[in-house]
Amino acid sequence: MSLHFLIDGYNVIKQIDCLNDIGTLNNARISLIEIIQARRLTGSKNNRVTIVFDGKENYYLYPPKDKQRIKIIFSRQESADDVIKRIVGECDNPKQIVVVTNDKSIVYFTRSLGAKVMSVSDFLAKPEKRLDKTPPPRQKSKRNHELAKIELTHQQQAAINQELSRIWE
Repeated sequence: MSLHFLIDGYNVIKQIDCLNDIGTLNNARISLIEIIQARRLTGSKNNRVTIVFDGKENYYLYPPKDKQRIKIIFSRQESADDVIKRIVGECDNPKQIVVVTNDKSIVYFTRSLGAKVMSVSDFLAKPEKRLDKTPPPRQKSKRNHELAKIELTHQQQAAINQELSRIWE
């Protein structure tokens, strides 16, 4: 059974210091997508991912290159919180949804419908340290080779490494 990770985009970005200091909001969104892909934070590549951001669609946000199914939603004239709640509420089987957020109103609402909830810190943790014991990704895959080609500036790499080290300690 594959899972559908529903991610509160700006809520996650706010929890990662290096993404707050990365420059533009668009760079933070792109970096979040790249972190999710590079670290395989959703476990299996069969798991779907939807990241919900507040606001209007950004045409400079490129579509993810990953074979993992990642969908980006901009909430437009409603809040991202309302979009997340609506998606969970309209789902036929909310038990297959994992909502990633620290927003208490989303946590209480989605849990009441039967969806799983994962805190941002648990989501960002190394897979082997997670509460759900998701197995770590396989070594030496073609996917890892493709991710090595992602070009970040030295400053971005250092900031991401420093932040992930802080989270994992």
